[in-house]
Amino acid sequence: MTDDLLDEATRLADNSPGVGVGPLLRALVERVQQAEAEARHLRSIATREVAAHETQVARLAAERDVARGKLDKVREAVTAELDCLLHDDDDPVQCGWKRTVRDVLAILDGKTGD
Repeated sequence: MTDDLLDEATRLADNSPGVGVGPLLRALVERVQQAEAEARHLRSIATREVAAHETQVARLAAERDVARGKLDKVREAVTAELDCLLHDDDDPVQCGWKRTVRDVLAILDGKTGD
């Protein structure tokens, strides 16, 4: 639609000699073309920015999922040892607490092999 209007304005500018409208119409056509070029440029910048943010969101979501996985493993490791904590055993080492702590630290350090 804009191209048709610009073509018509250019045609009018070329066919209105002596009226003084021609230079004004040509200037308006040029300004519209500049504005359209600027709009295209801004759209391309916006597209790149959106793509960059989408990439960052995907990366952060992946990091979140890894962290959730580690927390699930920690919860599982700690929960597995809770039964022994219900007994009147004063020695948590016998309940496997050292192993649980070792497992939790390995999970948090990413040394579990997965």
